[in-house]
Amino acid sequence: TRINDAVTAAPVGSLIAIAAGRYDEDVLSFETFRFWGRCPEMVELAGVGVEVGTLDLRGSGSEVHTLAITGPGAGYVQTTAVDVTVDRVWIHDTGGRGLTLQDDFGPPSVEIRGSLVEGAGSNAAFLHGATATIEASVLRNSQPDGRGVSVQSSASTGRRSSLTLRSSVVERLRSEAIVVVGSDAALEGVVIGDTAVGADGLGGYGLSIREHPVSGERASVSARSVIVRRSVDLGVLVAGADATLEAVTVRDTQPALAGDFGHGVLALSTPESAERAFVRVLRSRLSGNHEVAVAVQDSEVVVEASLIEDTATRADGSFGDGVAVVSTFKPAVATVTTSLVDGNLRAGVASFGGQLSLQATSLAC
Repeated sequence: TRINDAVTAAPVGSLIAIAAGRYDEDVLSFETFRFWGRCPEMVELAGVGVEVGTLDLRGSGSEVHTLAITGPGAGYVQTTAVDVTVDRVWIHDTGGRGLTLQDDFGPPSVEIRGSLVEGAGSNAAFLHGATATIEASVLRNSQPDGRGVSVQSSASTGRRSSLTLRSSVVERLRSEAIVVVGSDAALEGVVIGDTAVGADGLGGYGLSIREHPVSGERASVSARSVIVRRSVDLGVLVAGADATLEAVTVRDTQPALAGDFGHGVLALSTPESAERAFVRVLRSRLSGNHEVAVAVQDSEVVVEASLIEDTATRADGSFGDGVAVVSTFKPAVATVTTSLVDGNLRAGVASFGGQLSLQATSLAC
């Protein structure tokens, strides 16, 4: 018995109940169906590399519940359908991306809940001109050539992607755990941890927020009650984009392989357009990072009611600053209010041609 046989025979809108077993096939569905497996441990759809992905849903309003997906290409693919539900699905050990959502034939939208994506050979999730809500899910454990979650505007239509990520864990991915380029994201109750460098030896960032290098579209991200821990090189990067970090913890960012950086938060202008970044850090904690906890280069950052502590030096003993403001060719501005800057190994705050304002803030060695 094949799932494709049921897709061919069943009336549109049917519930397709999938019995325990392994199904070696790719499923491409142009109509609306509800696919319901017995449970992910007992029902596996194993792709064979004929289609773009193991499961490709193009019928709006489709649903997929409680099954496992694997295969040599992408795991789950959606290129046009809207209002799709993915519920308690295990996507694992794919040769390509775990989740692919892109606007090849229209702007797709999906709600993913209670799911696990692990062992992807490329991006754990890839949004391209798409809208996704991911809730109570885990994305983890990239393969050596794998990457993290990518949220990008469409190169062909310019359509922005939008990601809402809630109550989820993103860990042990590669290069950049979450990168938002010329698009929008809202993160709440998310743990981002142990991002590794990519196959090229670069990256290891926890959260990257960037202007689109071609269109110049600014990315915009709000992060609330988020933990970014044990990244490499940069915990949070904001480049020519806008970010609000509220009740966020960024801690224990490790230096790059060359021994430098390890910043908690870096806000900088982009080399493509020289657009400044604007970042608000509210009621947050930056602890145990390296070189600089909050670095502001040709950009503007407001820190309010936050704790910046225990920034370590480089291996050679240099730096170790709580806040550093650097102006090279654009104004660099940092305002720190009602905050505690404590135990940073070189300086609590430092300015190199920038504008630094302290209000109701305590500096302690």
